[in-house]
Order: sequence, then C-alpha cells, then structure tokens
Amino acid sequence: MSKEFELKSMAKWREQSNPLIALSPERLVTMRQQGRFGIFAELQWFYFCAMRACPTLAALRARRRSAIQRLDWDIGCVSELPAGCTEADVEAQEQALRNAYERIDNLNDAFRFLSL
Repeated sequence: MSKEFELKSMAKWREQSNPLIALSPERLVTMRQQGRFGIFAELQWFYFCAMRACPTLAALRARRRSAIQRLDWDIGCVSELPAGCTEADVEAQEQALRNAYERIDNLNDAFRFLSL
C-alpha cells in the first residue's frame, strides 16, 4: 500500500469519526503528547469538533482572537545589558527587528492564527 493512499484513508476515516465520543483523560493526554512531537492531525480534529459541539468554547475562541487582533506590538529591550553589549548594539538590533517586522503585512493575522 502506498504512503499517499494510506494517508488519504486515514484522513477519510478521521472525517467520519467523532473524537468526542468515548473521550477519556488518557486520550487527551496522548493527543497533547503527540502534538508536542508535531503530530497534530488528531488534536486539530478534536479541537474542530469541540468548537462545533460547544458554543461556549467557540465564543471564548472568538473573543481571544478578537483581543489578540487589537493588540499592538513593540520591540522591548532588557534593562541590564549583557556583558560586551553596548547601547549602539541594542539600538542597531532594535532597528533591524523593527524593519523586519514592519515588512510583514499580515503580522497581526499571524499572531491571531498562532493563538489557536
């Protein structure tokens, strides 16, 4: 069986299953552990189904995303400089970071997406 066929079969099976049925604390722990190692498919499917099943969770998610969208960003500097670092170094790094971040058109959208 090819890897592509196997992945498509798993995706189709997942779409027809409901992860909320017979959900246990052990299963939640397993999904979170998998997520820590970059295996997100089941965890994302669980979140998707939970949001659809619980209006309270969906409302909380919408409020969090809205609040994050309204936030402004700034470059902060530490009050005590590391050894060998000068004020000129700090200002140069701050300016370089500011220039890089200001070139990102959808920075707030990216923050909002990452909050999920």
